[in-house]
Amino acid sequence: CGEFSRGGKTVCPLNACCSRLGFCGTSGVFCRDTLAKAGDGLCLGGSCGAIDAPSCGKSSGTASRRVAYYQSWNSRRRPCDKVLPSQLNLTGITHLVLSFATIDPATFKVGPMNPDDDNIYKQFMALPDNVSKWIGIGGYEFTDSGPTQHTWSDMTASQQNRKAFIDSLKEFCSEWGFKGVDIDWEWPGHESRGGRSGDGANQVQFVKEMREAFGTSFGIGVVIPAQYDYMKNLDPKGLESHVDMMTMLTYDFHGAWDMTIPGLGPKIKPHTDLKEIEESFKLLWSSNIDPEKVNMGIANYGRGYTVADKSCMHYGCTYTGPSKAGSCTRQDGVLSLCEIHRLMDEKHLSSHVIAGGAEVNEITWDDQWISFDDAGTFGKKLELANDRCLGGTALWAIDYATCPGGGDSP
Repeated sequence: CGEFSRGGKTVCPLNACCSRLGFCGTSGVFCRDTLAKAGDGLCLGGSCGAIDAPSCGKSSGTASRRVAYYQSWNSRRRPCDKVLPSQLNLTGITHLVLSFATIDPATFKVGPMNPDDDNIYKQFMALPDNVSKWIGIGGYEFTDSGPTQHTWSDMTASQQNRKAFIDSLKEFCSEWGFKGVDIDWEWPGHESRGGRSGDGANQVQFVKEMREAFGTSFGIGVVIPAQYDYMKNLDPKGLESHVDMMTMLTYDFHGAWDMTIPGLGPKIKPHTDLKEIEESFKLLWSSNIDPEKVNMGIANYGRGYTVADKSCMHYGCTYTGPSKAGSCTRQDGVLSLCEIHRLMDEKHLSSHVIAGGAEVNEITWDDQWISFDDAGTFGKKLELANDRCLGGTALWAIDYATCPGGGDSP
């Protein structure tokens, strides 16, 4: 950006700060408007100085929208802790999203992820009507390397393709009775996720046409990233007027993938640090986003590591890789809350909140470290959502805390 950019006039996306050295961001390193000491950055453009955040008070109750995602595939993939829709505890939930339907990469028609999902859909739609039942489209794996990696980009790139998708989606929602659609495109414009340079503008045109076709018959939601590297390719302000809610995925800030990232490396950090969540909100405030449209993403699963030295098992210590997979979720570096609570009972472990304001719990055993949220730390995150005047929270995923049992500890 700035004098170091092509033509010397490039500004930062999202009205982010352009530092003296020509880099974009929203933290103090980029946004200081005075030199604190020799070598410090000096903001030369964008939202220089402190980015003003809305404030409603921690007990304001603004975050009353309680969205939860249900993983439709869990009962097929897991050997234990299989959770059917009929087993869910929906206390306090206002919106429930069935994750995920898929898109045919050739015709752009919408359909269930798996032909055997028919019974899952029927159980889901039989849940009480006081919960608004939505369908999620896409998901992270949808843009993994494979036949659907470029489907979002291909579909949104032309009016003809967008119409084919929207017409199919309207029919799909009407057939099943869904009240809304959550667009889970991860991530527009990001090459590593199959994105292309025009995705941001095409996504805005796409949701605009969705709204025109839907009217008020169906709700529309989109997920948005919490990292500038992904968000810079989107136009959240352009999306805002066409959607009912935007869910910011304020989790997975850290994981074993940090090992190869310059400036991070193999150092233990929790994936739901409250300070990092607050920092990510600056991407919204610099774009003047209405906080009422925003849901804070919260996670009821933990992420962890295998430590390098058992005498150093806390924040900032070195790890060699992800923690061991749980017997039910079977994913390295991840344990559901069910698996964590089972582990704590079996091994008689106690958790404690990480010092320094992260507002996340940690437990350790053998050479394993994992962080997770509980009622207390979820409460701190809800206080932040209320204080920043957000409209709600969004939980990934409700089936991670429904515990039919049958699993062993890692």
